[in-house]
Amino acid sequence: MTPMLRILSLAAALTASSLFVAAPSAAQPGAFYNAIPAAAPAAGRTVIRDQIWSCDGTSCASGRGDSRPAVVCAVAARELGRLTAFTADGEAFDATALDKCNARAK
Repeated sequence: MTPMLRILSLAAALTASSLFVAAPSAAQPGAFYNAIPAAAPAAGRTVIRDQIWSCDGTSCASGRGDSRPAVVCAVAARELGRLTAFTADGEAFDATALDKCNARAK
């Protein structure tokens, strides 16, 4: 096997294995914020405090906003209901942060 073929084989193997990296369940790829409401959200788009959230029936996602992630989480919980998971830039909220966020849930 030539060195170039070995490099290409290794790159293909790494790419294939990266597909199985754990991500929050039902998170929408490419979004800055991902929220998973306890009750299935209606599919479609909604505006929550000047941010467009896209929901797919399982989770909701939004681009980066001007507020701190904790504020975005609390506002999302107020509008979407209790959240079972929330991530900001790929970082999942721990149980304590999620509890604080859900204090605003409807």
